[in-house]
Amino acid sequence: MNGRKFDLILSTHDTLNYLRNEEELKKVFSRIQSHLKPEGLFFSI
Repeated sequence: MNGRKFDLILSTHDTLNYLRNEEELKKVFSRIQSHLKPEGLFFSI
């Protein structure tokens, strides 16, 4: 994503449920945080 920042990031269709362990979950949330603008929102729907 070339360091782009977003106002909103969506995770759909139980995507997070397919992560295999806590380490993968931490990596995903770290990546999400790095791509959110300071007041950006993350939704898992």
